[in-house]
Amino acid sequence: YTYYNQRYRRYEAVSSSLFEGPAQYNDSAFSSFDPIEPVVQSKAYILPYGVNAIQVTTTEKGIT
Repeated sequence: YTYYNQRYRRYEAVSSSLFEGPAQYNDSAFSSFDPIEPVVQSKAYILPYGVNAIQVTTTEKGIT
């Protein structure tokens, strides 16, 4: 996602990825009712100007 940071007066883009953790819990199915919490990794980038378009990518297993 992208947003305008009013505190620093700049545009920023953020990329986040969700992982099951260091070991794969269940490779056949995943449910939000499972007792594990996903590991979130995020990275923010400073942009010199606003974004006009953005698109989602597809991962190895087809998750967007």
